[in-house]
Amino acid sequence: METKVFIVGREPKVSNKEISILVNDPTNRVSKSHCRISFDGLNLFIEDLNSTNGTYINGDRIDSGTKIDFSSSISLGRSFPLNLDILNISKKKEVYFSNEDDVIEGLPHKNENRSRGLKNNLPPYNENALSSQELLKYDEKIAIKSKIDPEKQRRKINPLLLIAVFLGILLLGGGGYYFANEYSPQSSGEASALLLTAENHYNSGEYKKAHEIYSQVLSRSPENKIAQKRVSELISENEVFQRRSSDSVMQLFLQTKSLEDFDPNDSILGYKIITGFNHIYGVLDTLRNNSRIINEPIILNKTLHDLEISNHYFTANALYSSGQGMEALENLNRALEIGTNPHVENLKNSISTSLNIPEVEIIKEEVPLKVGIVAFNNTQIPPIFVGCPYNMSSSELRECFNKSFKEFLDGRISPKDYYNLPLKTGIQKVKVSFVVGKDGNIKEIGVAAPHKKIEDDIYFALHNLKGIKPGFRNHVPVEVSYTNTYSFEVVAKKNNLAEVTKKETTMGAREPINSSRKQAVSMNMVERAPVFPGCEDLKGGALVACSTENINHFITEYVDYRSLAAAGIPKGSHEFIVRFQIDEQGKPENINVVSPLETIQREVIKVINQMPKLEPATYRSETALVDFSARLTIEVE
Repeated sequence: METKVFIVGREPKVSNKEISILVNDPTNRVSKSHCRISFDGLNLFIEDLNSTNGTYINGDRIDSGTKIDFSSSISLGRSFPLNLDILNISKKKEVYFSNEDDVIEGLPHKNENRSRGLKNNLPPYNENALSSQELLKYDEKIAIKSKIDPEKQRRKINPLLLIAVFLGILLLGGGGYYFANEYSPQSSGEASALLLTAENHYNSGEYKKAHEIYSQVLSRSPENKIAQKRVSELISENEVFQRRSSDSVMQLFLQTKSLEDFDPNDSILGYKIITGFNHIYGVLDTLRNNSRIINEPIILNKTLHDLEISNHYFTANALYSSGQGMEALENLNRALEIGTNPHVENLKNSISTSLNIPEVEIIKEEVPLKVGIVAFNNTQIPPIFVGCPYNMSSSELRECFNKSFKEFLDGRISPKDYYNLPLKTGIQKVKVSFVVGKDGNIKEIGVAAPHKKIEDDIYFALHNLKGIKPGFRNHVPVEVSYTNTYSFEVVAKKNNLAEVTKKETTMGAREPINSSRKQAVSMNMVERAPVFPGCEDLKGGALVACSTENINHFITEYVDYRSLAAAGIPKGSHEFIVRFQIDEQGKPENINVVSPLETIQREVIKVINQMPKLEPATYRSETALVDFSARLTIEVE
């Protein structure tokens, strides 16, 4: 009888006549090719393949080939017992080991804050939701995928079963070969390799990647049974994960945003509300990028809109409790711009009655779910540019998008670069158009400029623009068309310069400009934004938002309000604009503060110079000089 050889490991490498036995071990204690087992019909031999943690027979480590009998126990490393699951061995010739400690059978949920959630009625508490702590643990372990029935897992498997598995594989005639012929779209090794690659991603919890590969198999062979089954399982898993995550995010929001958490006399109430909301949104954003999400996260996107409505609802409650009724109504109107909600409408009517404001019926136009590409001004929620706060009304978000887009081009376009081009002096206009896809990516870019070099520069900048959140209509992400005109001025050549002319309506204080500095890059163009201390674990748009929020908070927190009051600054709100650059060492330079009051200008510049050192931005794999600007408000008492 021909000897059968089995290679056991996480990613076993086999020759034409060897059969692989895949080990599902997320802890990586088992080597890729851990051991070799041979069976000649009568005798069983095992040999360690220089594995990291060794192979043990009856508790003793082996090095060379060793004969084992039917009662021997095999341990890969010292992690025994490793239970053997056959996984329909009569059809599919792959054997999986899995340590039962690594299996997630489900996480418990807590009933804390249930009464609070029911009291506020936004949204109803879901019994299957995870608490905030469990949500974080669940997200950390979410990639560990068990392919073993929990009941089967608990039963210890007799060593004789191991021998029975090998005999079963032997009798059915070569597991890997049979697997390729029985279930792959063609009998070639390519199809089998595709399926095995997809299975490895599936077992590791990389659902999105696995779904892509299974879809490739189905595009070649729609009748493939394994791919059909896995795609069905992935779609089901995707929906379950989204629903549980959605419920968990909303539960965490309710725990964090309850009215009982707020003091009506708290002078930084607005900051607390925004910070809390951004924290919850960050959790949601992490979940939306989880590898278990295999397609457009419709359920989580719907949660985002519910979350924004709830945020305005709780903010209005807090403002009304502190005696700011008109501000509360403004937040409720913002919520109703996003979508209808009976609790928001009831609270609005109650506050309007208490303030003697007549109730006005809101008539909302019925809009089709989707009709091709939606114009920027016709979205329910427009695309959100990187750095724009999420708790704005739709009109404010559009204004922020337009402003941020112009700042983005300001950081990319410098008339000095076009000094030698045959351009007329005066105002130069560039028409820009593009479509924001349902995934937030920019496409269908169109640029009309007075010279091809300008067109190429802007096209390149837009092509690399990342981090925009998609626009929505009726709670569904849609493709949004955007058009804008960008202008800059070319000054006559005799002036020996070519600058964008900008006029400020208020006085500005500015530090001396470092003329030897490099060309500054916009925050939205860099590969990695400057990192404020505490934001090190974030990336992309989340990092930009975190660093921006912390810089703004530092400035407003460390202004010396007593000295401002002593200097005769009037009581009340004072708005100002800060512009500076973060250099290649992570320090601020070229600070410019625009305010009608010189005392505020000097104080803000002093605070910015005391800001902690940031990790510098990177652009094209090098540290970069980055522009930063913000419009801030301080309260002098």
